[in-house]
Amino acid sequence: MAGRPKDPNTDFKVILHVHRSYRYAATVPYEPDPKKPGKMRRRYVFWGSVTDDLHFIPNQRYLFATSEERDRLIFPKEWDMSEAEHKLAKESSHVECPSDGNEKTYTAFEEAIETVPAEEQFRNKFYGGPWLLWQIARQRGLIDDLKAVFPHSRTMQRDILTLAMYPILSRWNYNHTARWQRYTKVPSTRSLNPSVITRLSQSITDDNRMNLLKRRIARQNASTVVACDSTTRSAYGKHLADIRWGNNKDNKELPNTLEVVVYSVDSFEPIYYRSFGGNENDQRTLRTIVSDLEALGCKDLVVIFDRGYESDENMAEMARKHMPFLVCGNTGQKPVSDFLSLIQYNSAGAPINMKHSSKEDVWCAQFEYVPKPGEMTGWPEGEALKINLFLDTHIRLSEVTKMMDEIEKEKAELEHLTGKPVSIDEFNILKKDFHWHKLTRNSESGNMVMSSIRKEWTRPCSVPASSRL
Repeated sequence: MAGRPKDPNTDFKVILHVHRSYRYAATVPYEPDPKKPGKMRRRYVFWGSVTDDLHFIPNQRYLFATSEERDRLIFPKEWDMSEAEHKLAKESSHVECPSDGNEKTYTAFEEAIETVPAEEQFRNKFYGGPWLLWQIARQRGLIDDLKAVFPHSRTMQRDILTLAMYPILSRWNYNHTARWQRYTKVPSTRSLNPSVITRLSQSITDDNRMNLLKRRIARQNASTVVACDSTTRSAYGKHLADIRWGNNKDNKELPNTLEVVVYSVDSFEPIYYRSFGGNENDQRTLRTIVSDLEALGCKDLVVIFDRGYESDENMAEMARKHMPFLVCGNTGQKPVSDFLSLIQYNSAGAPINMKHSSKEDVWCAQFEYVPKPGEMTGWPEGEALKINLFLDTHIRLSEVTKMMDEIEKEKAELEHLTGKPVSIDEFNILKKDFHWHKLTRNSESGNMVMSSIRKEWTRPCSVPASSRL
């Protein structure tokens, strides 16, 4: 039995849906159930609310829908549609952004929008977060740079802006972008599902990326100071070459990539970005970063690096290219430790040969160091390295207090074990656990003896301090 044929207008008929005390205008389309393959389901799609006297109040879905979508809806004849008509007429008085994806239409839209006051621009297109990010992109010249890099594809420009907005405005990954677009008005006019995003990202060449970065750097001041930072990102996939190796910084047992970004210290605006394989450490990636920055015209910008980049080879590479840099170094690293040993303290604990900055409330000293031939691998002969030492007395006092507390606690615990026989294995474990004191073991009786405190642990320069090369 064939049954009664389906009415093609059923999915577009608007009904009154009452839930508790709320009255909604809704359609109930019949569609495949994503959770049950091969099954169909009814789903409520709400277009607004309905008052007791049958006045239809449209919601954002109805107002932001295309004219084709609204024309398909079949409302009951007894409903009052004046409110919806009034709001639509108000919106149509402004320049509308096309949603048909036609390049000529969008070009005409952009030409028309230039004649509209700034406060009225995109009033009917964006609101909330997308509106704010769009205005920031316009003010910072990002939209103009995208037009210059992709002059023949307005669709790509809008798609890239949408993908840039998505992580900021949503807590989901890119698999949910298309769903997010259903209820958020964004620059892109097509559904950005995973396959579209993949094809889009693959179509962006390295020349496109470098061209965009050059334009972003050109907008920076000549005296801009930039900082370089890196982090690892875990991935659940196993098919990309870059994520097959490496360990996450949070010790997660997942393959990952290394993401490097260079940004302006003043505006925090990124000017360089690159992704490396997960097995690349900071010292190995710096040569690529320096070469890219030199190609992008950043040779005269002062670059700040954090710890991990302070190897002799890395500093020599930047010195050979005459690139000004600041890098954080380890206090136990030569020649930093040698200059730390020169710092003397008075009876009050203040350093004698360091200057105090009242603005930053730190002590500082600068030393000029010229490496001897062969002392630093690859370092240009005759080039000087300036070593800046910074001491925060508040942190130092806290560390000294913590050190003294640990010594007293360790001493009290060792007093219960002193003079008692211990095995060789137990003695080796105690030497690792109680490192502030020198411990000895009588080979004949097996008794453990606690001697003096290790002097190398209590000298002034052993207290952790912040140092920069």
